[in-house]
Amino acid sequence: MDAVTLVKGQPVRVPHSKIHSIYELIFRWTRRRRMSRFMGRFHPTNQTRILDLGGTPLNWRFIDVKPQLILLNIVLPRQKLLGSHMRYVVGDACDPAAEVTEWGGEIVFSNSVIEHVGTWDDQKRFADACMSLSKKVWVQTPAKIFPIEPHYLTPFIHWLPYAWRKKVARWTVWGLLSKPTPELIDHRVRFTHLLTYAQMKSLFPGCEIIVERFLFWPKAYIAVRG
Repeated sequence: MDAVTLVKGQPVRVPHSKIHSIYELIFRWTRRRRMSRFMGRFHPTNQTRILDLGGTPLNWRFIDVKPQLILLNIVLPRQKLLGSHMRYVVGDACDPAAEVTEWGGEIVFSNSVIEHVGTWDDQKRFADACMSLSKKVWVQTPAKIFPIEPHYLTPFIHWLPYAWRKKVARWTVWGLLSKPTPELIDHRVRFTHLLTYAQMKSLFPGCEIIVERFLFWPKAYIAVRG
C-alpha cells in the first residue's frame, strides 16, 4: 500500500518501497497487540460507530468485528481497501468537517497521527478535536523517549536539533531505502514531532495515559477516556 504525505500543502502518494515492507512487518506485531488492547477496553461491535481521525483501513484488519467506521484523512485510499462498513471523508483532522463534528459517534480513535499534524499549536487543535467529538477517546503516538525513531527506523535522530536531523535523514534506514526527494525529507523533518509523556498529559487532560513498553522502554503513549 502506498503511503501519503503532504508536500507544499498538497497530498502526495508515495510509491511503495522496501521501507514500507518493513513497516508492514512491524505493524503486524505492534498494531495487532494494540488493537487487541483497544477491543478489551471498549468492546466494540458491528453496530459501534467509530471515528478514526487520520486513519486508514490498516488497523481495522486486526480485529474480528466490523464497526461502522468513518475514516477522516487528507486523501482517499484506494477503493479496493475499503470495506462496506467504512465511510471515507477527505479533510483536516485538526479541523474536522461539519459532517464529522455532527456525526455523534461513540468512540474517537487515532493511531500514529498527532505527531504528524504540524506545530505544537496544530497538535493542540488535533487533541481538542478528539476530546470534543466523543466521551470515549483512544489516541496513540510513539514515545519520544524511545531510542529508535519509528519513522526513520534509526536510533537517536529524533533527539537531534532540526538542522542536524535534516542533514542526516537521507542516511537513515528510511532515507536509504525510500530514496526520498529533498521536498519529502524537508516535510518529514519539519512535520514529525514525537511527544513526551508530560506533553500527552497536557494535550489530553482527564485521560488515562497508557504506556506501551518494549524491553522496559516506553515505546508509545495512548490517551484513553471512557
